[in-house]
Amino acid sequence: MAASPLNFVLLGCLLSVGDPLQGSLPELLTGLAYTHPDQQRLPLLDRLPPPERLIVRRVPNPHDPEQIDRVVTRRYPGLELIIYEAGPARRELPLRLRVTAPRYRTAEGLRVGSSLAEVRAIMGAPAYREGPELVYVLGEPTPDLLRVRVERGRVTALTWDFYID
Repeated sequence: MAASPLNFVLLGCLLSVGDPLQGSLPELLTGLAYTHPDQQRLPLLDRLPPPERLIVRRVPNPHDPEQIDRVVTRRYPGLELIIYEAGPARRELPLRLRVTAPRYRTAEGLRVGSSLAEVRAIMGAPAYREGPELVYVLGEPTPDLLRVRVERGRVTALTWDFYID
């Protein structure tokens, strides 16, 4: 494999040109991890510009259905970030980052529009496939995933699914 999938994400895998986040995607990915176990808020979210669209859904907590949590979706052109807000303190946990615009690319050059051959050269063999998606497991002990959607031999979306419990 040409690149470790875990390092692929943790080393600021996306670079961007002319995006609404003004080049902060490397910071976005690495900023989705907490630096302290007692931390409630992802400070990075305060530095993002207002999204084009903000969707907030109330959902029952999977461990305590009496508790109502929130799922917050922030949509930007070609990028969607979904955060789970847990408990009364609304601890922010990243759920998903999805990129659908070719202007966002990884440090290794993977982007929407890349060929299947480029994906394999950069990422190696996927852990498994789900329909048109190549699925890479990015870390242990939590199974964060990178889903690379390929249609007609080209990448149409890159999706990071973050594990939460």
